[in-house]
Order: sequence, then C-alpha cells, then structure tokens
Amino acid sequence: MTSPNDVPPEVDMYTPSPARIYDYVLGGKDNFEVDRAIARPILEQAPALRDLAVANRRFLERVVHYMVHECGIAQLLDIGSGLPTANNVHQIAQRINPKARVVYVDNDPTVHVQAEALIVGDQFTRYVDGDVRTPERILSHPVTRELIDFTQPVGVLFVSLLQFVHDSDDPHGVVARILDEMPSGSHVGIAHVTDHGIDPVVHKKIEEMYASVPNRFYFRSREQVARFFSGWDIVPPGVVYGNDWIVTAESVATTQLPMNFWCGVARKP
Repeated sequence: MTSPNDVPPEVDMYTPSPARIYDYVLGGKDNFEVDRAIARPILEQAPALRDLAVANRRFLERVVHYMVHECGIAQLLDIGSGLPTANNVHQIAQRINPKARVVYVDNDPTVHVQAEALIVGDQFTRYVDGDVRTPERILSHPVTRELIDFTQPVGVLFVSLLQFVHDSDDPHGVVARILDEMPSGSHVGIAHVTDHGIDPVVHKKIEEMYASVPNRFYFRSREQVARFFSGWDIVPPGVVYGNDWIVTAESVATTQLPMNFWCGVARKP
C-alpha cells in the first residue's frame, strides 16, 4: 500500500476519498489508512460490497470491449474514471485497436497523480481534471478537444459515478449536456448502484460508510437510471442488473448479487 513517503504534496492523505475507498474494496494498493479505516468495518458486516465492486469492474470491461470491438468506436471518454487498476479502459481498447484514444476524467487529485504516472509516453491516452457537475469544463478542455473528434462516434462511460451526484446538482441534466455533444453512432455506458432488493442492514452500512466522505452516496431506481438514456436507443438486453448485461457469447456469472447495480448501454441515433 502507498506509504507516506510516496505521497505527492498535492494529495490529501488525511481526507477519505471515494476513489481510494473503491480501490481498497477492489483489493488495490493506492489507498491510505483514513480510507481503510472507513471501509474495513463495513466490509466485515457487508462483504457484498466487494462482490459489487468486482462485478462493476467486469461490466466496465465488457462495455469497453463491446464499444471498440463490436461497434468500431475508436475514442472513449471515461468520466469519473477512478484510480487506475488492472485492465484499464485504454488497455482494453488498445488491445483491440492500438490507436484507440482515451480521455479519463476525474476530480480526485489522487487519481490525477496515479493516472499521469500510468499513461506517461502514451500519445493516445490523456487525463483531464474535471467534474461531471461542470460539463462545459470537460467538453471544452484542451486535452478533450485534442484527442476527441466530435464529428466521429464517441464511447462515453459513466460507471459508478452518478450515484455520487445529488439531485440538486441535476445529474440527468449534466449527463444530457455531455451526450448532446456526441455525434450519431456514439454509445454511452452507465452503471449505477441500486438499493432495490438490498438487505436493510447492508443498506444502512453503506450509507454510514459514505457519510464520512466528501461525496455522499445516493441510490436510484431502475426508472431513474433509464432516464439517463433519454433520446438514445438502448442496446439489448436493456437496463438490467450488472451480471445480466451480456451482448456476446462470453460467459458471465449469473448469480445475483446481495447488492446490485443497474446498468445499460445506448446508441445515439
């Protein structure tokens, strides 16, 4: 795990970070004791959170493969990318198309430092310090404009991000603003945690964990998640639970999770 001597001065290791908590839950090493202190007791009482994080990551991998391999998309915008881990978006995409371009967007300084270190020397992969709640900054950022050609289809990812955006920040509005910029043929992939069918004890523990971090955690229904795709054609099998989103013959675990997320992909007509 990251030691204090390795921490750049711009990274606050004393304030918990959703990205670092997620990294710890996934078994990563880029987190601090302040993050682990929040996550450990929750995982002891709600181990389903780790299963959820792994399933969410697997969904991301399948979506990127689908967009690049099946749809021929050669540029992706990953908003709320989180900390780099194994099998990142650009790595998946560039195994299929070595010239696939990827722009990662996150507002966590820890993510910034790690992402910049990971992509050194990669001319097709860049990082933008941005927040989904200020979509104009993301869309107009010089790095975005350098790598993303908005006259060609774009793959947009909002994976495990939107549950951190409160209704008062108009999550449907900011997503619509970003998607409005995309040309016909673009695809969007979304994953959003739900409390549908969740054990009340687990529900309470999750809320307790994220109450301690700057960005709170908000559950939404299937109907609310489906609204993010408004005006786009949803790809079969539609808005479904994480392990149910399969569009190829690839084998995926079908066991339903104790805690789950709604997810889907849509294409702009």
